[in-house]
Amino acid sequence: MSWRSPPSRRELTLVLFSLTVFILFYNLDTSFRLLGVDPAGTQNALMSKLGFRKGIIGTDGRRPPGWRDPLEGEIFGDWGWEEGHVAGNGAERQKVKGEDDDRYGAIWLGKAKTEAGEQQQISNEGTATDAFAYWEDRVPKTTVVKHVPGYTILDSVILVNGTVWLVTDDLSTFPALGSIASSSLNSREPPPDSEWQILTTEQATKLGNYGALIRGVTWLSTDTEHNNHTLLSLWRTYTTLDQSIDSRGRTTLPPPRRLIFPSIPYFSEPRRDPDNAITPRSRSKTGIDDLAAKAAFPTLAIMYREDWTDFAQMQIPFVLERVVVADRGAAARASGSQPVFSPPFQDMVASKHWWQPVRRLMTGFLQLPDESKKSKSAAATAVTKPVVTYFSTQEKGSGPRLKDEDHNLLVKTLTKFQRTSGYEVNIVPANAPWTDRMRILVRSTIVIGIFGTNLADTYFMKPSPHTTLMEFFPSGYFSRDQELPARCLGWRYIAWWNDRKFSGSSLPATAQPQEGKSVEIPINPAAIVKTIREAIDTPTTSNLPRTLDEYPS
Repeated sequence: MSWRSPPSRRELTLVLFSLTVFILFYNLDTSFRLLGVDPAGTQNALMSKLGFRKGIIGTDGRRPPGWRDPLEGEIFGDWGWEEGHVAGNGAERQKVKGEDDDRYGAIWLGKAKTEAGEQQQISNEGTATDAFAYWEDRVPKTTVVKHVPGYTILDSVILVNGTVWLVTDDLSTFPALGSIASSSLNSREPPPDSEWQILTTEQATKLGNYGALIRGVTWLSTDTEHNNHTLLSLWRTYTTLDQSIDSRGRTTLPPPRRLIFPSIPYFSEPRRDPDNAITPRSRSKTGIDDLAAKAAFPTLAIMYREDWTDFAQMQIPFVLERVVVADRGAAARASGSQPVFSPPFQDMVASKHWWQPVRRLMTGFLQLPDESKKSKSAAATAVTKPVVTYFSTQEKGSGPRLKDEDHNLLVKTLTKFQRTSGYEVNIVPANAPWTDRMRILVRSTIVIGIFGTNLADTYFMKPSPHTTLMEFFPSGYFSRDQELPARCLGWRYIAWWNDRKFSGSSLPATAQPQEGKSVEIPINPAAIVKTIREAIDTPTTSNLPRTLDEYPS
């Protein structure tokens, strides 16, 4: 038969068979899948038995499921592994304190959205090589995001040679500098040009054509004297940017990166002779509990006048991405309201749950259970007993304190109240360790104590319809420093002059007491315990105010 003759049936069959075998083996994985067989395991087993290759190792370091033996299962286990995760059954991707089998007290977070803003997008901080920006003649313009006298949020603020520069071509959108900041030499006066200035973009070209970038959120407290509510007022101002903060503390706000005190030195004492330095120098008072700040704001670095001087001496522009400014001098010049830090509470609108993100971080740090994660049915059926706490100052060597006989009688009366009512009552001395004190405070629903720094952290109290703060003052004196946050958080507040109590619209006129002065304050323990019982029996409204004006007197 000639080679030009058509192929015979036998030849066609051979060609078709060969093509079929070629296609099947050339696309072996697809062929096995069509047959419902695991391709990796079968291919591995088949080829290994034919002597063509050794066992296939998967991307997770194990042999495919069809080729694994009992020994491999005993060594490694049967964990699954998804790309981007460590091997495991899913429980290893997140561990929260307080969960079952918490034998080591360890914690780590997964990729899922967390409840208090820890997983929120912080900012596009770039890489280590993105520390500078070259803008040529396009100087970054400053934007006023939020403002009330003394409390301002600004974007793109330039710091160079110790002066804060605000760049804009539209002065009508900017408040006067005197309502933003004050002179570092006299807080009753606006800042001089050497400290704060507003420039047009054309004038700002003299600052240079490049600068270092300080990304993230910066808090700037320009006060020359400390105040116990600096951190609280800064957070309140900052949270006006997120009206959606909910009762579980979820927020879209990135955490603040740094808090700068340009006018407060790190140490309150001059440098000592190294040869005679027996005790360390005391740090300056900033009004902020250093331990509380580290627990509630773990990403917050605190900087002082020495750091501000370092920026000035470098003589290059630093561009701060976002700045929240707090200046009590500017607030005082604009309004006679008391306390001086009231503008962000009085005139700014924030979520009703504005403090929850910070409080939840504190409770998490203290390893306390998170009530907000309880199911609705559990929350409805759970009976939480009020916790009453008395913060004593009798152990202090100086400062205001109760009369010894009144203090002893108050402790005795509270102890009897605990025994007869079944409620938890705590007597916390002034020298109690910080952790013990805070673990009691965040669980407390009713707190009583002498006015002043002794009650500075009470805004970490547990929110509830019974939450009440009682403050003891010398007769004739009164301060709203604790009353303002309490009202804004929706709590009941009561001030005491001996056996007289004041609340709501009956509060006395402000007459600032001298906090450091040693004075003995008389009280009526029986009247106080009676009021505690009334606070437990008569819950307050659950409608939290968005501004102080919304809170009923």
